[in-house]
Amino acid sequence: MRKRFSVVPRLAWRELTQWIRRRRLRRRGVEVHRSALILGRCDFSGRVRIGARAVVRQSVLDGRGGLDIGDDTFVDHATIISGMHDLDDPQFATVFRPVVIEPFAVVFRGATILPGRRIGRGAIVAVGAVVSKDVAPMTVVAGNPARVIRDRQAIHELADIRRMSGYVGHLWRNIVSELGGPASRRKP
Repeated sequence: MRKRFSVVPRLAWRELTQWIRRRRLRRRGVEVHRSALILGRCDFSGRVRIGARAVVRQSVLDGRGGLDIGDDTFVDHATIISGMHDLDDPQFATVFRPVVIEPFAVVFRGATILPGRRIGRGAIVAVGAVVSKDVAPMTVVAGNPARVIRDRQAIHELADIRRMSGYVGHLWRNIVSELGGPASRRKP
């Protein structure tokens, strides 16, 4: 019981900071689902949409050309770019192309996703990979440029990726009910 009470301040603090962060990002045009987690310092620009139960940790997200991060995805210390320069243009004009990361994809530390790319459902981008072509669903890519290493057998549909990132929000209802909150007053 004592252990659960020590979790309450940490849990309340994380919930409050996530709420404040989502409100600030919404004012800048970044759409973050209320169940998504933004952990650490992330740099946002342009139109970014982050889906339900997604986790983004200390990443650079360039959404000037549009960036859509799907539900239940995990992005860790990655760089996602949606704008580039046209090297053949004498004015060196900037060209924007949208990036889409489909649900249940995982983008690991140090990966870079270039403009106009689509990461398929359940795909994994390995550490340090540079994605210069679309990634097919249920594949694992690695290297520079990223190449298919193997196919993925299953995805984490039943796992809560937020819990794997240290999120303890799932304990909130248990703690509130033990303290005699509104959840404990409901009739069975």
